[in-house]
Amino acid sequence: MKDKKTIVSLILSVIAVVAFIYSYFADEYWAFIAAVGLSFIVYSIMFFLADRKKGESKLKITLIAMAVIGVYLMVTSLLWGIGPDDISDWINDRMWSFIFLTVTFIGITLMIASLDLVLSRKRMCDLKVVAECVELSEKYDGERKVSTYSPVWEFYHDGEMKRIQREFYTNVKKWLPEVGEKRTLHINSVTFDDYYEDKPSDASSKVFLFIGLGFTVIGIFATVIAILFIQ
Repeated sequence: MKDKKTIVSLILSVIAVVAFIYSYFADEYWAFIAAVGLSFIVYSIMFFLADRKKGESKLKITLIAMAVIGVYLMVTSLLWGIGPDDISDWINDRMWSFIFLTVTFIGITLMIASLDLVLSRKRMCDLKVVAECVELSEKYDGERKVSTYSPVWEFYHDGEMKRIQREFYTNVKKWLPEVGEKRTLHINSVTFDDYYEDKPSDASSKVFLFIGLGFTVIGIFATVIAILFIQ
């Protein structure tokens, strides 16, 4: 499954690069926007299939938002690039408004993703245990020369020692436990690949929230400026 995801991601990356080069040299910017829209649609389908494989039957709001943005980008860009002249001209006259509106939509999607992550985590992490931090797994970013860490937890379940780690790394000390520290965790009892501590809205979901809020505020402000003063 991971190989399929890698292949799909590679194909989408090649399409995006080719579309960007074509857009830049041919002044046909709609092609790159269409490629971005296609990526949103394909990734929303991939994430949906991955959730189904994990046993989650409920369709997440984030995936719906991603798909809607993808369709919006594709339809708008295709109408702009190869649609009827009157529609193409109408969109072209409002190009900056559409671009900034897209930034707003992306920001809203990120905020929805934050909410969705919290609700999904609260629903799936149904096992409450006392776990001990046995290690702080390190990831080193050579370009920024910064180390980030992810706690590795151990706990007993049904008489068996379990180990769990989440793919979220940070160097913010208040979000990291000390090695040997014990905390109460709520763990996904099916896959043992996710958990939360006292509240499901922890650092990983807040990152999406703050980034999404920034995109949304900037996008709305820029869209209003574009409508009032640019076009």
